[in-house]
Formats: sequence, structure tokens, C-alpha cells
Amino acid sequence: MTTPKVATTAVASSNISSSLSDDYQSNSPTRLKGLFSDIICAEPINISAPADEVWRHITNFEDYPNWNPLNRFFELDTHAGVGESVTFGVSWGPYEDGGTPRPLDMLKQHLLQHETFTTWHTRRAIAYADTIFGLLRAERVQVLTPIDDNNTQYHTFERCQGVLQPLVLFLYKKKIIRGFNAASKALKMKAESNQGVQH
Repeated sequence: MTTPKVATTAVASSNISSSLSDDYQSNSPTRLKGLFSDIICAEPINISAPADEVWRHITNFEDYPNWNPLNRFFELDTHAGVGESVTFGVSWGPYEDGGTPRPLDMLKQHLLQHETFTTWHTRRAIAYADTIFGLLRAERVQVLTPIDDNNTQYHTFERCQGVLQPLVLFLYKKKIIRGFNAASKALKMKAESNQGVQH
């Protein structure tokens, strides 16, 4: 079974550590060890903003309701850091009407999640995961890779493993990818608007 290559732009890879697994390269994430393991990948997206600016938005959790269509709220239960817990609400959309983004206040919350940070690399990557009684491990990862001083590649994916994984992918894979792509586009709009980029 091959490891998916996820970067679409010639940008430098970086080493990512996770409390769930061995270290891996950001442009070639490895599956979690164990049976029934897979990675759900969104399309990487290039953002016309410095990595520091993009990082500021993905870690300003209080502002998520104002721009993030996937995570309608995101709250730290204590503080940010590996091993600390978070609570957030997930919306599965629909995110658009006829190709136009829907108003955020029209997006229904479908899931309430309680998860734990597994990665926190300042200005580079964050990840948080849920573990269900040893039956499923699911880790959502967000990675920033500077292209140059004013441009950043953003990529998000989910590593999942366990006997429930085939069922979860059957029920939710398309929803997860749509949600990741919608959030990526919204992050791009948010970060670039602060740089004066017109859309």
C-alpha cells in the first residue's frame, strides 16, 4: 500500500510529530499504524499571505464562527498544547447555493466533538484527535508550508484507523472532504482579505 503524496506545489517539506504516531513528512503523511488505516485528503491550497498571518487565523479559535463553515465554534477546554482537550461543533453544509457560499448563520451544526491536541508546532501545524474505545482513531491535521515570504500552502487531512474506519469512511468521507475544502477556501478568503487581495 503506497503512501499518498499530497503536495501539489514545489514547496519544502517539514517534519511533523504527533502523539499518535511516529514523525512524518508534511508532504507525505503516513497512515496510523494498525489495521484499517487510511488518510482522507483535501486539496492543498495556496494562500497569498505569509505563514504567520495564516497561522494567526487558524489558531484564533474565538473567531471561527465568523468565517469557518466547517467548525462553527471551537473552544479550548484549558489551553492550547499537545494533550489538552478542545470542544467544537461541525457542520456538514451544504456550504454553497449555486456556487455561492451560504451565509454562515444558515449552516446547521450536525456534530459536537470533544477531542485532544496531538500536534502543536507554532506557525507550522496543529492536529487534534478522537479515540473511540480502541475502535477508531481519527486525527485532523492542518499544515502550513511557506512558499515564500508572502505566500503559504495550506493543507488539511484526516488520518483514521480502527475497525470502525470502513464504516466511518462509507458514511462520512465525502462530507469530510467537502467540509475540509470549504474550510480551506474560507481560510484563503479570510487571510487574503487582510492582505488587500481582491476576490
